[in-house]
Amino acid sequence: MIGMLQHHLHPGVFFFFFLWLCHLMEDQKVQAGNCWLQQGRNGRCQVLYMPGMTREECCRSGRLGTSWTEEDVPNSTLFRWMIFNGGAPNCIPCKESCENVDCGPGKRCKMNRKGKPRCVCAPDCSNITWKGPVCGSDGKTYKDECALLKAKCKGHPDLEVQYQGKCKTRPGADTESEVLRE
Repeated sequence: MIGMLQHHLHPGVFFFFFLWLCHLMEDQKVQAGNCWLQQGRNGRCQVLYMPGMTREECCRSGRLGTSWTEEDVPNSTLFRWMIFNGGAPNCIPCKESCENVDCGPGKRCKMNRKGKPRCVCAPDCSNITWKGPVCGSDGKTYKDECALLKAKCKGHPDLEVQYQGKCKTRPGADTESEVLRE
């Protein structure tokens, strides 16, 4: 088809037709940028996940904290941003609200003071019948099982209730009655 057009049109017209066609095709291409796993308190993107991704690809996971930047820049520029500027500028968070955010078991999404969605520890304590102190598998006494579940959520995934009541002894503790009020 292009060969037929070339024979029937003036060479200059064909050139401009070709440029216009290329421009249309460029408008259709999807812009790639960088996908980030974390946006810092300074608003900059901080932990690079993968370069050369579209916003749709980057945000598809639904993971809270994922952000995207549209600048597709060389690694040397990314390095300078990280070292000297505390992250990449123009960071666009994938999630702006708690809608459709799955924080996982024992957590829920809550908007923070800056209006950003965050996952916070919020274990379901409605089925807990024992209301007194419990001894955790870490040897610490917790005021109740709900406090232990919060500690488990906050970074102690292997923590379990050893038994109901205060811990008998705890290595390194000054007193037997030390109770953690997490």
